Amino acid sequence: MSPTTLRLTAMPHAPEGKLIQFVDMVYKTFQFEFRQLGITMSQVQNDMGYREEAPDSSVIDLISDVLKDCETLNNIKAEYRIFREITFDSELKRIRIERTDFDINKTVFAQLRKSESIAIFLSTAGEDTAARGREAANEGDLLRGFIYDVIGSEIVEAAGELMHNDLDNRMASEGMVTTNRFNPGYCGWDVTEQHKLFSLMADNYCGIRLTESALMDPVKSGSGFIGIGKSVKRVPYTCSFCDMKNCFYRRG
Repeated sequence: MSPTTLRLTAMPHAPEGKLIQFVDMVYKTFQFEFRQLGITMSQVQNDMGYREEAPDSSVIDLISDVLKDCETLNNIKAEYRIFREITFDSELKRIRIERTDFDINKTVFAQLRKSESIAIFLSTAGEDTAARGREAANEGDLLRGFIYDVIGSEIVEAAGELMHNDLDNRMASEGMVTTNRFNPGYCGWDVTEQHKLFSLMADNYCGIRLTESALMDPVKSGSGFIGIGKSVKRVPYTCSFCDMKNCFYRRG
């Protein structure tokens, strides 16, 4: 893991002719090796849907082969930026960061409303996992392609978790704690809000480009908010505070 920390008063690489000012902004960047992420065989099996019975030996061998191949990935990245100038509108369930308003839905607002600052984060598996998955599928090996897809999602989550743990440690030194990570597209937070989120970041931040339809490229990427403060909390992820009743991953 190779971190970089800077304290800035202006966004680097601002669009030509546009300077965006920030107050006491801190950012940190990371690049991970695949082995640092701790992705396991059982985790991949579970996310493939093998929750009550084990796959046969041929599937296990294939997962093992893809996991081994992923050890060569070299574009797994994450970054966070801490913004201290934030305000909350309880009536509209809106957060303002600098001069940008985010309509984040009542569920996410409830988890963030006691925050004293907000970290905007990005994490990505890079392009290689998706490219290798497409190549396998185009060659007719749909199962191998699916395994790459599953592992790509796990990489994004694991890189985000390592980044988040680093933020926890940094904030603990200031007597602060953090919330869970919350992403546009989840818990009723409109995915198009990513355009606002990316407007606060440098161009090509973490190597990620945002499309007009608010999808990230590379597709195996994540973005969102982490609340920071003395009165917030980070709790195990559950489905209890999310109102997306038809979610594939919902439990209970």
